[in-house]
Amino acid sequence: MSRREVVIVGGGPAGLTAARFSAERGADTLLLEARRDFTENLRCGEFIPSLEQMKELFPRADIDGILDEEMISPCISRRIREISVFSPRGREYSIDFDGIVLERRIFEKELAISASKAGAEILLGKRVREVIPERRVLKIGSEEISFEVLILADGPFSLARKLGFPTPSELTPTVQYEVPGKKDRVEMYLGNKIAPGGYAWVIPKSNSINIGLGVRWKKNMMMNFLEKFRERMCGNISPVYFTSWVVPSGGPIQRTCNDFCLVVGDAAGQVIPTNGGGIPTSLICGRIAGEIASRKIRGEKDLVEYEKEWRRQIGRELENSLRARVLIDRFMRSDLLMETLMAVFGSSGVEKVLECKPIGGA
Repeated sequence: MSRREVVIVGGGPAGLTAARFSAERGADTLLLEARRDFTENLRCGEFIPSLEQMKELFPRADIDGILDEEMISPCISRRIREISVFSPRGREYSIDFDGIVLERRIFEKELAISASKAGAEILLGKRVREVIPERRVLKIGSEEISFEVLILADGPFSLARKLGFPTPSELTPTVQYEVPGKKDRVEMYLGNKIAPGGYAWVIPKSNSINIGLGVRWKKNMMMNFLEKFRERMCGNISPVYFTSWVVPSGGPIQRTCNDFCLVVGDAAGQVIPTNGGGIPTSLICGRIAGEIASRKIRGEKDLVEYEKEWRRQIGRELENSLRARVLIDRFMRSDLLMETLMAVFGSSGVEKVLECKPIGGA
């Protein structure tokens, strides 16, 4: 049986960041990823805030050092300076926003390289089927690996449920095409004829466009909504790639650690509820998880410090976003009411929602 100090399950941004910072702090670190290649099953709109914008969104978060220019530069497909949000009747609200459109295929490889350079071991094609908590062991087929600290970064259907952790609430199904074409800004579209209970997006890359939507109502019709939206945006141009995933949009789970395990990223519901963005929060929380895990190994910290620290760094913003989404939900069933709410908000109110700031009445 293999014996390791820190074992991480899941090789997305949260897990890879946790692996890097755990290894950098001196812990013997192993990451297990079910995919055989980081380019498989990519599930992401690929749009994130720039590092400076991220600091504005999460002013208490420790962001310096999470991504450096050398690592992020090869991953950038497009830089964005503006987001346009369209009401159900087509009224446009434009917002200045400094963002980056990633090539996720490259991004995760770069995160993996950073983790490996720090000393973490990464094994691909390893699907963990079972965790035996009383023995501090996980099983991959007949193989057993023991751990001192376990970090679960394995998505919304995490093994954490089997360990008694809460399930992320409100899993929102999401679908996306990548289509050849060019645009110069990110666009978001609201309305029950476009994406009931959610929104549709247009995210430009260097030579293509991500066109997708997430819905919380009429889920059985979401492919029909996607096809109509694609035709509206691109006409008869055929997509070159399709992907689908679910987003935990109901806010973080109530408890994200016990005496041997930390839950991070989508597995913990650490996603911005109003827009489904999870990469920035995964990077921030992954760093915290890796650092706390390594300090636990050295006898310097208890794992409960992870819970305290991520809530201190980003908890207020996630709560602001959840309150805004709950308020908006009261209006979303009616396009007329949603139109009125957006007119009352104006561009400044829409900007507050996107930036996780408190809004009046939320």
